Amino acid sequence: MKDRVLVGRVGKSVGRDGKHRIFLFATPPDKFPEMFYSSDSSGRDMKPANVAEIRKTPGKIFAVFGGKDDMTGKFLFAEKWRLKEGAFWIEELIGCEVKDVSAGSVGRVMSVETNLPQVWLNLKNESRNFAIPFVRDIIKKVAVDKKIILAEIPAGMETIQL
Repeated sequence: MKDRVLVGRVGKSVGRDGKHRIFLFATPPDKFPEMFYSSDSSGRDMKPANVAEIRKTPGKIFAVFGGKDDMTGKFLFAEKWRLKEGAFWIEELIGCEVKDVSAGSVGRVMSVETNLPQVWLNLKNESRNFAIPFVRDIIKKVAVDKKIILAEIPAGMETIQL
């Protein structure tokens, strides 16, 4: 089985043609995959989702589903697609070395916390575990191909643990 990614959640049906708004959790591809899978948020018990049509409007994506299943509230998954230049999948951050612009190497990303109001990177080095928020003010550059994240970590931030 190929790697699948959570694409979004299906909103309630709008209009007379049965289209559902898709609330995206991922950067949409230029061309959507041909096959989607539906599940609860856990990603277990995935079933092929009968997507009859995808419609793009500025800032919104709608899908028309075939079949009799009520898709409202379901989560849509798809095989990973090639992302645009400079974009990456969250799990690609794991194992990256984090280098502070002034202090050098501060640790490696052990995990990524996405269930908080903002994304946090859990880091580990020889002496401790700590976390930094994945925000523009701190993260300056991400090069997942080189497994390096360049950051400007404020003093005291290395004491935060999640």
